[in-house]
Amino acid sequence: MDEHHNESTNPFAKAMIWGLWVAIFCVIFLMLYLDNRSEDSLVINGFNGSYSTTGTINDSPVYFLLDTGATHVVVSDELANTLSLENLGQTRMHTANGIAIGYRTELDQITFGPIKLKNIEAIVNPAMDGKEVLLGMSALRRVEFSQKGANLTITQIK
Repeated sequence: MDEHHNESTNPFAKAMIWGLWVAIFCVIFLMLYLDNRSEDSLVINGFNGSYSTTGTINDSPVYFLLDTGATHVVVSDELANTLSLENLGQTRMHTANGIAIGYRTELDQITFGPIKLKNIEAIVNPAMDGKEVLLGMSALRRVEFSQKGANLTITQIK
């Protein structure tokens, strides 16, 4: 009778051991996945629903305002001159103040936190002042972002 009892629990014990090993491998995989993800992520604490961060354009320091409503990264004429950005042709822009004329350019590289993006289409807006840069969808479509409370997490897509 004891032999019969051992035989019936033996498959259960084997299943439990296999289940334990699967769980251990899942935990290790998730820890490695989340660890790699955090190395490629930037968490920004928002203020009144807007998000900003420091970074660089072509290795020059800038201040980014994230703008998911902007089609392109947008820089001022002043900043474009400082960065020696190439004029790739005139373009019309729809702005909050109406239609404006600017010019297209390309940014070799932008960085913010651990995020590095290359060859980003941008627009130079001569009506824009200062050194703030609107970080629009020409850059943001190359990252994943999620919002939780006042925090926005931006993760590099590999």
